Amino acid sequence: MRTRLALALALVVAAALLWLHGRATPGAPPVAARPAPARLAVARPPARVLGSAPVVASSAPDGKVWLSGHVRDEQGQPVEGARVRALHGRQDEPVEGARLPALEESEATTDASGAFDVAVSPGPVSGEVEAAGFVTAELSVRDSARETAEVTLVRTCALVGRVELATTGAPVAGARVLAVLTDSHDLDSLPTVTTDAHGRFRIEGLAPGRYKPWASTPGRLGQASGSVSLRAGTESEPVVIRLLGVHRVRGAIRKIPPGQPCTNGYVELRASDLHVPSLRAAADPGGRVDLEAIPAGTYSVHVSCSHNVVQASQPLLVARDLDGVVFDFDLDVPLHMDLEARARGHAHGTVVDTRGEPVPDIGFSLRCGSTESTGDTDETGAFRALVPFEPCQVQVRWGDEALTVLEPRAPVSFTPESIREPLRVVVDASLFAFLSGTVSQAGAAVAGARVMAVCDGRDADSAFDGETDAGGQFRVRVRRAGACWMRAWRDEHDSMAAGPVEPDGSLALELQAPGGLRGAVSRPGGAPASLFTVELSPLLHGVELQPRRYETFFGSDGRWQLEGIGPGDYRITAGYGEESTRQEVHVAPGGQGELHLTLEPPEAEGDEAEGDEAEGDEAEASPPAASPPAARPE
Repeated sequence: MRTRLALALALVVAAALLWLHGRATPGAPPVAARPAPARLAVARPPARVLGSAPVVASSAPDGKVWLSGHVRDEQGQPVEGARVRALHGRQDEPVEGARLPALEESEATTDASGAFDVAVSPGPVSGEVEAAGFVTAELSVRDSARETAEVTLVRTCALVGRVELATTGAPVAGARVLAVLTDSHDLDSLPTVTTDAHGRFRIEGLAPGRYKPWASTPGRLGQASGSVSLRAGTESEPVVIRLLGVHRVRGAIRKIPPGQPCTNGYVELRASDLHVPSLRAAADPGGRVDLEAIPAGTYSVHVSCSHNVVQASQPLLVARDLDGVVFDFDLDVPLHMDLEARARGHAHGTVVDTRGEPVPDIGFSLRCGSTESTGDTDETGAFRALVPFEPCQVQVRWGDEALTVLEPRAPVSFTPESIREPLRVVVDASLFAFLSGTVSQAGAAVAGARVMAVCDGRDADSAFDGETDAGGQFRVRVRRAGACWMRAWRDEHDSMAAGPVEPDGSLALELQAPGGLRGAVSRPGGAPASLFTVELSPLLHGVELQPRRYETFFGSDGRWQLEGIGPGDYRITAGYGEESTRQEVHVAPGGQGELHLTLEPPEAEGDEAEGDEAEGDEAEASPPAASPPAARPE
């Protein structure tokens, strides 16, 4: 299933390219309105005077406090002229339905030392910090009266290259190019540019990360042969995107019953059995849609009008260009109304152990009669849950382990008055143990490295993780049972698996240089796969961890390449539609491995025919077996 999710990225990108071809973005579900922020025009306090007397600042406006802070770049240098936008003045009331104060907005600009002062309401503050040449960063403070804001801005990157035809190598002018992060399916606001007369493009203002750009013109689609890792303030080497021929689907939305026109309409195609949006095109005022670059395949059809979405009962097979397709919009969905009126409020509090230490990242639930409110504590052990005003039993869990709640033992009866007071939950945390140690690279401590531990288990539920501090030290909470193995990574550098170590033990982990993998993927009949995904999941003591890398490859030769892979053991999965294969592989420090993979067809269910293989060699991206189309040409 994860392979299918990754495959959907290729199709989503094509949809985003179409979406950006001179159209507004329609069809988004309605968002609940909220009061517009009220801007607070308050002058910055006068410069503070240093001397033998204490530093004194001017008084804040009535009802406000000064939120102070600094903005620095990724190297710790001050950023002058950064714009700080703070939203404040709204706090969730504990009782549902209580009137909330209007949200206010205040602004400030950093001085030469990167410092700022902004007048805000006491309490939580959110917002953003931006400066030219830097990625916009989040501003978040839990208590403006007691905390300061320390914000780090990271310099932006640039991606450059050219687009050409795969058949002739001729440059393609006017192609739309999108910068896609390989580890994200969020395509709502992709940085996009158009190639010049020589097929060249430049995308600026990117956040650091690994990108794999895509490009399209009507009837053609392509991507870079490999991904590009961009670090803060850098520009990529020129990448080449080669366009291959795909299909074009044109048609119109027809409302049933006929009458009012389809407003804010769009058609979205999704690859069979995937839950990630794939291809989408907006409808013009007459309901006409043009999906300009669709790889061959079988898709479910989703049609939207006036923010309502319906799905066709049968999929659509795309094996050639289609024109005059009718997309029926038949809205016959009964609305469900919960008529049960129960007064509710937000319970809040902290989970601590017997020593009074907060227990972060722990699951809790409040079981109140027939309802249950669940969640996780934050990094301070705090929790918040919407509950009815009736007796509720407190339960705390860590993974599949239930912790003994020492206080309160009896159900808690919430009322509109008592729910305003924080609830203190004390648990027996004796099953916890901690692994500690350091992460370094070439003898230097590494801050912000991810550390993973697997203890006395052979499944993913036995994996625990943490992160190193500024001194490269870590402390990972694990179950107090059996031996543990550990692995660390930062960016594209990994440590080899280390262990065993007993709970409450310590390890020193050393990051090593990354390597790479490349090879080819073939379909069951031996033909090169033209559209497929490669997913790479780290292995730690036989346990498969969350995928580290998954990339989509689109081309005519079935070749694939992954660079910047930390050393260690991995499970690699390749997939195309319902066809997939898995294999374990070891990556040596700084090494390059070659791996050829052959996809296996899905197991037949009952008497169903495996119709893929007969058609496997016909097209550049031949489709899986298809059901009769629901949306059909007229």
